[in-house]
Amino acid sequence: EKIGQIPKRIDSPYLLYPIIREGAPTVLYGAGGTGKSYISLYMALLIQYGQNIGRMVTKQCNVLYMDWESNTADLNDRLSALAKGIGIPNAEVYYRNSYLPLVEDINEIQRIVAENEIGFVVVDAKAASIGGMINEAKQTVEMFNALRSLGVTSLIIDHVSKESTQGPIGSVYNVNAARDVWELRASQAANANTSKIGLYHRKTNAGRRHDAFGLEFTFKDDENEIIDSVLISETDIAADPDTRKGLAMQDQITAVLRENIQYTMD
Repeated sequence: EKIGQIPKRIDSPYLLYPIIREGAPTVLYGAGGTGKSYISLYMALLIQYGQNIGRMVTKQCNVLYMDWESNTADLNDRLSALAKGIGIPNAEVYYRNSYLPLVEDINEIQRIVAENEIGFVVVDAKAASIGGMINEAKQTVEMFNALRSLGVTSLIIDHVSKESTQGPIGSVYNVNAARDVWELRASQAANANTSKIGLYHRKTNAGRRHDAFGLEFTFKDDENEIIDSVLISETDIAADPDTRKGLAMQDQITAVLRENIQYTMD
């Protein structure tokens, strides 16, 4: 095989613009309880059904969600609520309730990917998928190599050691092996039915980094106070004290000055 003589592609290099580049691993990290599973399921649904919402533009392909942290019932409830909010009836994605390290399960994963023509896989979450050896470069590199063997696009969900820590927890290869790295920060008041999530592009191997942007999740309960649907809309992360902390300092200062000017005028 040779490269260099292939015509430059004129279609989008993204599976989900602006977050997930096609054919490459993307890492999405954040502190616990910030909604990483919700946002990854949301993106999985958009890709599975080729939905374009707001700035998110997709290429349709089959999705495999590999879950080391939750269970089938919980993920199904979240998926159903998200699908209802988007307006997709009877939504489905391929799902694997995983317990073995990814590299030990790779033969079965390869079979599932091939038989179901999977084009996108989600790893939720990285620490469990490498057997908890988060600081070991060997296990991290082996995981990325195993994903590479699938020949598909991947999203790896990861954590941070402390909320103030910038970058995913563990080996430096978490960042080095990923083509794109996004941070997630959330703001949610106690007993509120909304949650604002900021997404910040921390690293890319292709071109410039994308601007940060925000999503607002609105949770609607049924008569039993169980989440029935989740509505998602875009929001201004600079307007929220928590999500603006992920912006560059000059942007944080600008946002505060704008608020003070508006308050004075009011």
